[in-house]
Amino acid sequence: MKPTVTVLLLLCVLGSAASAGTGYQIVRLSLGGPEQLDRLADMNLDYVSEGYRNPCDIVVSDAQLREIRARGFSPEIVVPGDVRLAIPPEYHSPAETFHVFDSLQTLYPDILHLDTIGYTQWWGRPIWGIRVSDNPAQEEDEPAVLLVGVTHAREPLGTEIIIHLAKYLCSNYASSPLVRRWVDSLEIWLVPVLNLDGNQFMFDSVTSFPYWRKNQRDNDNNGHFNRDYDGVDLNRNFDWRWTVGGSTSPSNETYRGPYAASELEVQAWSQLALTHRPVFGISYHSYSAVVMYPWRYQSQPTPDEDVLLTTATRMAQLIGYGVSTSSGSNQSEDWLYARAGQFDFLIETARSEFVPRAESIPVICAQNFHADTFLFNRMFYAGIRGHVKDAATDSPLVAQVQVIGRVDTALAPRVSEPVFGRFHRVLNPGQYDLRFIAAGYDSLLVTGVPVVAESLTRLEIRLTGPTGIRGNEPGRVCPKLRVVPNPFCQTTRAPGFESTRLGLFDAAGSRLPACLGASVGAGLAPGVYFLEAPGGETIRLVKLR
Repeated sequence: MKPTVTVLLLLCVLGSAASAGTGYQIVRLSLGGPEQLDRLADMNLDYVSEGYRNPCDIVVSDAQLREIRARGFSPEIVVPGDVRLAIPPEYHSPAETFHVFDSLQTLYPDILHLDTIGYTQWWGRPIWGIRVSDNPAQEEDEPAVLLVGVTHAREPLGTEIIIHLAKYLCSNYASSPLVRRWVDSLEIWLVPVLNLDGNQFMFDSVTSFPYWRKNQRDNDNNGHFNRDYDGVDLNRNFDWRWTVGGSTSPSNETYRGPYAASELEVQAWSQLALTHRPVFGISYHSYSAVVMYPWRYQSQPTPDEDVLLTTATRMAQLIGYGVSTSSGSNQSEDWLYARAGQFDFLIETARSEFVPRAESIPVICAQNFHADTFLFNRMFYAGIRGHVKDAATDSPLVAQVQVIGRVDTALAPRVSEPVFGRFHRVLNPGQYDLRFIAAGYDSLLVTGVPVVAESLTRLEIRLTGPTGIRGNEPGRVCPKLRVVPNPFCQTTRAPGFESTRLGLFDAAGSRLPACLGASVGAGLAPGVYFLEAPGGETIRLVKLR
């Protein structure tokens, strides 16, 4: 921890700054199109929204305002620099936030566990990660969702939204079957305040410097915090196209750091995502009232554009916000999608203020609650979930899970997680071909896997060496053998072979007990199987949950 004298010096500096005003204001530009922002690109301005908006609000210094005007723009001053701002007491400070979750852990220890996922860059404060689940202190075979607040110091609404959600889950777990389903079936990870140092500085300095955005890295290594030079914009520090977004100048509000993922806060978030492989995630910002998803980089969408767009659109409808794409550069939602395979959404909460009035807090929390619970429910339909394991030992494997037509070599491979071998691919209804690849094993192609709107498709994969059966090989398919229905839920049958004992194999080629064609599939787990006619030809079966 830094010495006490540093705090005393900081208070003196802030005291003199308060008497002179903040020196910063919020201005609004009305644009003819996004190309007009190119004329300002080299200034690396502090735009309120992470995406293009028209009109757009910008936090500027006096010098930046003069330069914007010199370049032919006519900005409207929305919040003058001499306005004294305050944070309503209804907002939770970092210390108050800790006490909320510490109390919830005491009251609901069976479903909420408070942990430390890392430490902050300047003061070394512990960054809290809260897991809400039916066995919250244990690692279970359950898919995860991750919600993060306060990446930017001046945006405290994320904390309030996450507190609102946590209280609801805890207080309704015993009485609501729906809440019980979420908590018992998922790992719900909550990070109420990522940027603890910056957020505390904002609470301490709101009257003199209310627009602090960054963390508190000591850029000049002098042991004292200098608000005109120190700090890194955490949402320009992620290791994905790091050189594309943000500024290289430490004094700039969008300074991207000395190198990619340099900040401990970013490292903590990244490691949490890589360890638990959340399926969905949300990070909360303010303001602009928009749901953003990855991405349109150089006008090109991601391979999962259809699912991301439909998901973001539905979330926006539930909240009453707009929809936009991210830049595809060094921001959290882009890194989480590109490197961790997470479908992550950045929500710019509120419409016109970083810190809305106290009476707006419960309204905004209730609006965003609908989007949170939509993602929870989305985990239970229109997707493929299963495990990849060694056919001989049944040990979990880290394997690539490729959905054919959705592979981009620029992205990190989508893989099953290491502890249980679990994978979960979110898809829109349709039929898909999947390829499973693991080092030292034969790859396996499974074709025609159905995805339906009402439920998940379960697929259990066993990988083996080159001797396993392969139902898709040319010449192996029997033209007379068929099953109806296929895919099926409980059992199916093979017309014309009702009294014939048919061979049965799992997806890895391991032989299972033979069955009569009149009743195929009884007692099998959901997954892909192969049925063998007496002549040795096979057809592929898909059993749904």
